[in-house]
Parts: sequence; structure tokens; C-alpha cells
Amino acid sequence: MMSADLEQLANELDVIPDDQFVVWDKTGTGFTYAKYAPVFHAWERALGAIGLGGPSDVYDRMLKGEPVPNPSLETIATADQATLLGYATYIVRSERFSEGHIASCHRKGYLAAIVRRLAQLDNA
Repeated sequence: MMSADLEQLANELDVIPDDQFVVWDKTGTGFTYAKYAPVFHAWERALGAIGLGGPSDVYDRMLKGEPVPNPSLETIATADQATLLGYATYIVRSERFSEGHIASCHRKGYLAAIVRRLAQLDNA
């Protein structure tokens, strides 16, 4: 994906309200689950094109409790591509254990910040 496309995706993520980014649906048994907006799936595809879903040393180190800074707007702003993919892997995989984790990361601005930083790196 080109940097202009990544920047456009970041802008879309910035403006989508939380209540449109995630909708909570109920199953027939009464459990709720998160249904994410198409912009999230575009984020996954964009990052998948550059390695999301593959092995991640950053993610593996986070799981082991090694001193890897957690994603934050500050750490994302200076991260290299491998670290950004590790953060994205952490965000996506954490959803399995904490329904709504992706929504929380969107609310904090992490999803947009990751693709915006990838666009910066692409332009460098």
C-alpha cells in the first residue's frame, strides 16, 4: 500500500466515532461480541500486505514479559516497521482474550497512529 493510501486510512480511522467503529451484537445465548466497521478490516488488509500475521519478535518478547515498551502514541511515533507490526499483532491477537481490545486501541488512537507512522516510513 502506498503512503498516500495509508495516510487516507489513518484519516478515516481518526474521524470514525467509537459507536460506529464497533457495534456490540448479541448471540442467541446472550453473549455479546464486537463487530468492527469496514475501516478496521481495511487496516488489517493494509498491514497484512506488509507482514501482519507473520512472526513478530516484538510480539513474542511482549508475551515473555521482556522489556518491550507497550504500544502508546509516543512509542508508535518513533517505531520502526517491525515494531509497528509487532504492536499491530499484539492488538489483533489480544482481541481473542479481551473482547473489545481493538475498540479500545482505536479509541486511544493507536490504529491510526500505526498506519500514519508506516506512511512516514514509506516516504523516508
